[in-house]
Amino acid sequence: EAGQCVATAPSLDESGIALVPLLVGGIVRDMPEGPIEVRISRLAMAPGTVIDAAVVPYPALMYIETGTTACPGAPGRIVYAPDGTMVEESTTAVVQYTPAGSTQYIPANIPDGAGNEGTGLMSSIVIEFVPVEQAATPTA
Repeated sequence: EAGQCVATAPSLDESGIALVPLLVGGIVRDMPEGPIEVRISRLAMAPGTVIDAAVVPYPALMYIETGTTACPGAPGRIVYAPDGTMVEESTTAVVQYTPAGSTQYIPANIPDGAGNEGTGLMSSIVIEFVPVEQAATPTA
């Protein structure tokens, strides 16, 4: 439904400031050497939809906002709980489940997909760390 993924602004404290962490405990074990382009996207999926597992040559984190993602893929993917503790590191090619408030880490070159087996919307924030080639050296 429209507007379902829109974040609600946090309540301000007595100083007029609010800071709420969204991504929790996502540790990137294979960060590419710089420079990198950080891509931040929102992925929303209707119930019953699936994205088949595929490989990309850079790591990513996926923070689940609503629902639970059901990600088919290969070993090496990690789920972090809302408190940052590691819940699971996949050791076989399975569907890995990541509930709302948790973060999934997808290493570079590891097949990963996404799916929504639930009855409501699954929404996530995907952060990709994409290596970029440096342009020619600027002149003075």
